[in-house]
Amino acid sequence: ITLDETFASASFDLVILVQAAHAVVETQRLWAGVGHVLKPSGSLLVADHWKKRRWGRTLEQLDDAGFRCVWQEDISAGISEMKRLPADMHYIAAHFKQND
Repeated sequence: ITLDETFASASFDLVILVQAAHAVVETQRLWAGVGHVLKPSGSLLVADHWKKRRWGRTLEQLDDAGFRCVWQEDISAGISEMKRLPADMHYIAAHFKQND
C-alpha cells in the first residue's frame, strides 16, 4: 500500500516522518507519495538516523521529487541512542517544502 493509494491528492498540510524513512527500501516512491498527499506548498518534517552518504542521496531524491530543504541540522549530540550506532551514522532533523 502506498500513500497515493491510501489518501487523496493534496490531503495534508504537513507530513511528519520520525525514525521511519531509514527503513524504507524504495525511498523515491516514498517521496513521490508524500508529494502526492501534501497540499501545494505543504511541509515535510523528517527526523531519522542516516549515514552521511545516504543522506546526500536522500537530499538529491527529495530535490528530484520537487522538495527544497528549508532547514536541516545534525542533532546527534542530543540523541542518547546514537552511542549504540556506528560512528558514521548521524541523526538529522530537516524541514522541506514542496516547490511551487
